[in-house]
Amino acid sequence: MDPLPPPPSPGPPAALSAEQLAQLHRAGQAHRLIRRTAGVALCSGVSTLLIGGASAVCAAFWPDVVGIVGSAALLLIGCVELVGRRRLLQGEPGSARLLMRNQLALLALAVAYCIFQMATFSVERLKNDALPPEVRSQLGAMPEVARTIDSNVERWGTLAHYGTYCVMMVASLGFQGGLAFYYATRRKHLDAFRESAPPWARQLVQKLAA
Repeated sequence: MDPLPPPPSPGPPAALSAEQLAQLHRAGQAHRLIRRTAGVALCSGVSTLLIGGASAVCAAFWPDVVGIVGSAALLLIGCVELVGRRRLLQGEPGSARLLMRNQLALLALAVAYCIFQMATFSVERLKNDALPPEVRSQLGAMPEVARTIDSNVERWGTLAHYGTYCVMMVASLGFQGGLAFYYATRRKHLDAFRESAPPWARQLVQKLAA
């Protein structure tokens, strides 16, 4: 019996039409803006995880309820940021909203921490830290020196403490609040990506960008 002839080799792929090329171009333009936002989310997520990890190490050596809760919250927020980035690259419509809410959660955490630190501030504890009892007893013969130190600690220490946490709150409002607003405005680019081209073009662009 004569052997069967080999199957015919596939021909070259059909060329894309002008309309299909235009759809592919529009999808690529829209996805480029999404990738830019994903890069911001990557930096934000990694930095939050690094800060949370450093905070967790400190909490392990110096156990503190506030430190433990804050570290866990930072690590969770960092993970959610990376999950939101992945969903963003996949073109999921709710990903921008997830990233926005995640930044608002980080903002609430930062503001709550600053308010707690200011509410629990104690001038007497600060004075005791500046002049421990053994040092204060040695200054018993020089009460004027102790009073001068206490006065300076009370004035400048209080100003430094409240000033530091006020600056932290303002910085958090500017950075986390601004980033949350930025994510909220990215939803239009997600909608444009989903509406600018058919599924095949979106899938091809996402595959090429992976």
